[in-house]
Amino acid sequence: ATLDWLHEGGVSLVVSGHLPHGDSPLILHHPGLFAVTADNSYAANTVWDGISQEDTMSPGRGDSTVYEVLISQNPEESVVRGVLSSGQPYEALLSDEMLGRVTDDGWRVKGRASNGKVVLCRNTGFKFEGKLAETSEVKLQPGRP
Repeated sequence: ATLDWLHEGGVSLVVSGHLPHGDSPLILHHPGLFAVTADNSYAANTVWDGISQEDTMSPGRGDSTVYEVLISQNPEESVVRGVLSSGQPYEALLSDEMLGRVTDDGWRVKGRASNGKVVLCRNTGFKFEGKLAETSEVKLQPGRP
C-alpha cells in the first residue's frame, strides 16, 4: 500500500536518517522508487574483512567515516560518496544495477570502492561486517531487493 501511495504521488526517491546500517548508507531500489537511509551512528561496529580491529578507526562514528548524499532531480543521477571506516573511499551511483542487491551468501551491495571493487555489507543486529570483492566474484540473488 505504501509503495502504491508513493507511486501515485509521483515520489521516486525517499531519503531518511535514523536507521543505522554500518559505515555507509543503505540504498534500496524498487521499480520506480529509490530509498536511501543515511545514519552512521554504528560505523565503528563495522568489522572489515582482512583488517584487524586495532587497525580500524576510533570508536563511535570513527575519525574518517563520512559520506554525503547528493540528490539530483533525476533520482538515477543521485550519488552517495564518502570514506568507509576502513579508510577506503567509495561511491554509490543510484544508476548502478548492483546497488542494494543481495548476494547469494547474504551480503548487500553498498557501492564501489575507489579501487573499483564492490563494497559489501551484512549484519546481525547492529554488528556489521564489510568486505570488498571483485565484480566477477559477486553472485547476486535473482530479481531486485
